[in-house]
Amino acid sequence: MFSLVNMTVLAGHAIWHKGKWHGGYRGQELAYEDHIKKAFDLVLSPLDRDHMLVLSGGHTRPELKINKTEAEGMYLYAKENAIARNDIEKRIIFELYARDSFENLFFSLLAFKKETGDWPQKVVVVSFDFKRTRFNAISKGLRLPAFRFFGFGDNYLPPEHKEKAQISERNIINQIINKGELWDPLQRSLIFRKKREQRTSKGFLGEKKYLKKVEKDYGFGDLLNSLNQLEPGLSWQEIKWPWL
Repeated sequence: MFSLVNMTVLAGHAIWHKGKWHGGYRGQELAYEDHIKKAFDLVLSPLDRDHMLVLSGGHTRPELKINKTEAEGMYLYAKENAIARNDIEKRIIFELYARDSFENLFFSLLAFKKETGDWPQKVVVVSFDFKRTRFNAISKGLRLPAFRFFGFGDNYLPPEHKEKAQISERNIINQIINKGELWDPLQRSLIFRKKREQRTSKGFLGEKKYLKKVEKDYGFGDLLNSLNQLEPGLSWQEIKWPWL
C-alpha cells in the first residue's frame, strides 16, 4: 500500500560548487536555480504539507574532479541562497546515484522507501518542460498509480540551447516510443546505456559494480539485476514492481 506521504523529485543538473555551477551549459544557470526554488516552494506549500523532497543526482561529471554529487550541489545552492529553511531539513531525502532521467525517478523511489519505510502515494517531478513526454513515459513504464510533472525553466534557455535541447529530446523520445507504442520507457537501449557509462565515476569498473553499490544502499538487488538485463521492447511490461 502507498502511504499518505507524497514524493517530489528534483532531477539533478550541473554541480553547484564554490559559488557557481559546474558541468552544465552556459546560459542555463537561471533555469537550474528556478527548478530548485520551484521544488522547495512545492514542498513548503501550506496547502500540501505531506511532501518529502528527494534531491536526485549522482556524481555524473567525473571529469570535473569535484567530489560532490548533483544532489549535494543542489542542496548547497539552496542553503547558500536561503531557499532551504530549517523547517524543511527533516523532509529532504538525498538520492546520490542517478545518472539519467529514469534513474532519477526509479532510484528516488528506492531512496524514499529506505528513509520512510513505505512507498509514496503520489510522485511529482520538477524538471525542464521539454522533458515532459520523457518523464510521463518513464512513469508509465514504472506503472506509478499517481504521477504529476511540473516543467519550469525553459524560458531561461538561450534560443540556440533551446533548439538543440528540443532536437535532442525528439531523438530520445524516438528511442522510447516506437510506432505509437511504449518501447523503451525504462531506457534500456544502447544509447541510454552508453550515456550512463559516460556518467559513471571511474572508481566503478562496470555497470554491475555500480549497481552493487546502489543495492548496498537501497536493497532490491534482484530488481536492479532484472532491469540491467532487460532489452528494449514490450518485455518491460512483465517487470514486477514492489510498490504495486
